[in-house]
Amino acid sequence: MTTALVSHKAHVLTRKRLSERLREFVLQVPAEVRLTPAAWGDGTAWCVMVLGSDRREIPAAGHTRQIARLIRKAFPEADWTRPQNYAPATGVLTEHVMPMPPQTAGRAPGMPLQPLPRTWTDHSSIARTARKCPGQWVFVQSYGSFDSGRRAAQRIRNGEGRRGAYAPSGSFEPVCTPSASGATVWVRYTGAPRGGSER
Repeated sequence: MTTALVSHKAHVLTRKRLSERLREFVLQVPAEVRLTPAAWGDGTAWCVMVLGSDRREIPAAGHTRQIARLIRKAFPEADWTRPQNYAPATGVLTEHVMPMPPQTAGRAPGMPLQPLPRTWTDHSSIARTARKCPGQWVFVQSYGSFDSGRRAAQRIRNGEGRRGAYAPSGSFEPVCTPSASGATVWVRYTGAPRGGSER
């Protein structure tokens, strides 16, 4: 059973105003703006990803907070506890649903059923790969226990230690899935949260 995605359409004047403001921020009218809520201290931060017509990310450093506020204000009826995608060309805001990696198999589409454990993980390379394909799951590592995988995922989320390649905190979303060997960790790039800066 498939659940229909919830969408909202801006009035033509609102759509025009949003496009003008977005052009001021990123010097062009983007093809899509993705807003993802993330826990930030006691409140909520907004991970903002701006994509061009070629589906590559457009830098929005220093403007993510304004962009998030602009779109949220234009669509007060939207469920802002959920990720949302805004398409300037149509003025439509749609809830963003990204399939999680299969929990039982411990893998993502296109990956082997049981990725071989890595004795050393090049997190810089993994982070670069994830940045090149925003929203897509990238394999990180297999772990001997679920607790080990869960702790590794948390460090990635926080950008701590040698996993600083994933900074700023909140710009990558990790997930730990059970596997026959214990657990596997996957990560996807969701964009820098407001106030954060790209590496």
